[in-house]
Amino acid sequence: PATGLLLISFSRLLLLILLPRVSTHCHTGTAEECEEHTAFVPGHNLAGEGIDVTTLGRKGAYLVDSSHWQHQDGTCTLCRNSLLEGQLQRLPLAAADWREKVSCRRKLSSTVKESAMGVVRAAGAVVQNDWKVGLEVEVKPSANTQVTLAGSHSKLAEFSTEKSQQDKYSFTNTEDSPPEAKSLATPCPVVRGYPQGEGARLQKFTYFFHNVD
Repeated sequence: PATGLLLISFSRLLLLILLPRVSTHCHTGTAEECEEHTAFVPGHNLAGEGIDVTTLGRKGAYLVDSSHWQHQDGTCTLCRNSLLEGQLQRLPLAAADWREKVSCRRKLSSTVKESAMGVVRAAGAVVQNDWKVGLEVEVKPSANTQVTLAGSHSKLAEFSTEKSQQDKYSFTNTEDSPPEAKSLATPCPVVRGYPQGEGARLQKFTYFFHNVD
């Protein structure tokens, strides 16, 4: 009997582990609730926007449609935003879940680049995906050849190249990057919401330049 009880308890535990996780922040709202709460979760329109990898500018084209939120039966997914006094907000159909992140501290870092090529490469380094796949760009080895594509036509690249043609300059890059918070209950002056699973990095680049004698 003891063995049978142990097996039953283990089976129940295994069943609980295998059950799909339900978000504690979001639920399926009725048609009436969805019409009442018209605000969307913060960051709902950030996912899927394309950028021009050479200019690092936004293209205004979206691979993910974040405008549709209502199911055929009139229901929708509503998420409770504890950072706005528990306000219920709509979640687009393209998103599976949503959670909050709070930025309480900011990290500052600074680097110095001695050439326009270094500036462009640093700017393009923030594009962290496989965008080079399929381009089939081949460059013959040469001691005097340097190739960069990401950010090559950005305003930053044009600025640094123009200055380098005038005189010898060094460029200082100051990066402001807020990290993820470990606790949602901590009161912080800077608060942002993001779709779950989004790996976007918040960065602000400021370049200062000075003439090198």
